[in-house]
Amino acid sequence: MPSIPAQREKRIVGTSLKMYFDLPSTLRYMESVAALSSAAEKAGIDLFVIPDFVSILPSKDKLAGTNIWIGAQDCYSEDKGAYTGEVSPVTLKQAGVKIVEIGHAERRRLFGETDQDVARKAAAIVKNGMVPLICIGEKSKSQIASQAVGIAVQECQPQIKAALSQIPDDADVIFGIYELWSQTEKVLQDSFMVEVQVPAFGKHYQKV
Repeated sequence: MPSIPAQREKRIVGTSLKMYFDLPSTLRYMESVAALSSAAEKAGIDLFVIPDFVSILPSKDKLAGTNIWIGAQDCYSEDKGAYTGEVSPVTLKQAGVKIVEIGHAERRRLFGETDQDVARKAAAIVKNGMVPLICIGEKSKSQIASQAVGIAVQECQPQIKAALSQIPDDADVIFGIYELWSQTEKVLQDSFMVEVQVPAFGKHYQKV
């Protein structure tokens, strides 16, 4: 089993803009985020922002001169081919993307993505030198804290194992945790990320 590295020195804080903003409002948002770069550096925080695909390149220009990561909301599991409407991880890397969000509850629910789909995408992202931000979460809920924890572990563990099965042990990985049941109940729940170390899997999960 590989050794577990020390806790990451800097925290990671970021957001996905989903499909809420048009191009002008996305770029205004990026200008506001860019203004936070110095304060984030002093606080020991790495910031990332994940706009829609069309906004990636102009957003990258707005973040020029900062250490803020630009991300993508998805990618395909193949580098190239006859996959109309999909986005290549190669192209994302060339565009300056550092982090790619995959496996979100909305994509699982609306587009039928499976753990196996997410695992293949994670492998493609790592192969192309980017960091996968893998979304995981439980479908069931409980009002009893001890039961809720057990449910989360039971339902999230297969998602984690599937995602990590296709990538090297030393790959950087970020896990985004959320409650899948909140999607179906239309309850607004903020996703959150925490840095965790899970020796049972033999890998270090960097989820912050």
